[in-house]
Amino acid sequence: MEKSARQIALRYGLYLGLFLFVYGLFYRLAEVSHSSPLGYIFYIALPIGVFLAIRQFKRRNSMANFKNGFIISAIVVIIGSAIYSLFVYVYNKFIDDGLLKTIREENMEKIGNNGTLTEDQVEQSLKLVDILSQPGAFSITIFIQLVVFGIITALLLVWFMTRKR
Repeated sequence: MEKSARQIALRYGLYLGLFLFVYGLFYRLAEVSHSSPLGYIFYIALPIGVFLAIRQFKRRNSMANFKNGFIISAIVVIIGSAIYSLFVYVYNKFIDDGLLKTIREENMEKIGNNGTLTEDQVEQSLKLVDILSQPGAFSITIFIQLVVFGIITALLLVWFMTRKR
């Protein structure tokens, strides 16, 4: 990958990460419910960040192709997701773990109220909830979700933006 493509990918990855960080901070400080529709802004920001990076790359390189567009998009998504996941870890580990406690309690209640699970299944589910309610596991889960969504979105956007007309 050429230097200008790398610069575009890094710049837009940092822009995306900064936006997700600032929005995530606002989201937490405003004490918005974790089930609020405002949480979906993260899934709108990813495609916008990818779109802007590809558009900038196409402006600088008339020979933009699928491979380069996808590599740039993947880097943008990974950097942005990593920055946000790091924020989530630091925030939940050192500042306020209230969100994780709320999510844990809600999931434990749902598991307890599910009449179709055996005792062993309930016990295994509760262990999994305990593991995923830790800041590290929670952050990794968010990172994976954002990257998977971002890569799928990137594939579609790159295909549309680099195809021959």
